Amino acid sequence: MKNDCLFCAIIAEEIPGTKVYEDELCYAFRDINPQAPNHILVVPKEHIASLAELNEQNASVAAHCLLACGRIAEQGKHAELVEKRGIYWTLEQSQLGLVASN
Repeated sequence: MKNDCLFCAIIAEEIPGTKVYEDELCYAFRDINPQAPNHILVVPKEHIASLAELNEQNASVAAHCLLACGRIAEQGKHAELVEKRGIYWTLEQSQLGLVASN
């Protein structure tokens, strides 16, 4: 966890967020300023600042986050998140994450 990272603070519950999914490697929550009706951010619990920081040791965490998007869509009956608009990588607040939106 990085001290000045907004996403790390949300994961640590130092800042409130609306959690929709959590497992041992990732945390998903609703965006506080959604750009779509369903705008969910999926971030790794391990602080990865950018795609440039992905390497052999942490690539599986990024893949896990990608797979979690499908689980979130299924569990929340939000299949349209993956089918219509999909998911995309984003870099916000110095933290790598995935956004699922429609």
